[in-house]
Amino acid sequence: MLDIGYSLSRRFPDPPQTDYRRADVRALRHDLFSGDVYLADTKADRELSTAWGWVPVLDFAWALCDI
Repeated sequence: MLDIGYSLSRRFPDPPQTDYRRADVRALRHDLFSGDVYLADTKADRELSTAWGWVPVLDFAWALCDI
């Protein structure tokens, strides 16, 4: 089984004045919601994860929809 997860960055938080309802697609996909993602194979007990804090988490999730 594949476990997919994320955590939002504390180092690169979204600006407090951000109005997500008015944000354009580029901002939503690439500039906001920075963080880390992980993929874990629970049967094999293996994990692939980032620890950079700047991965565009929403864009990552959006890309998974195309798989």
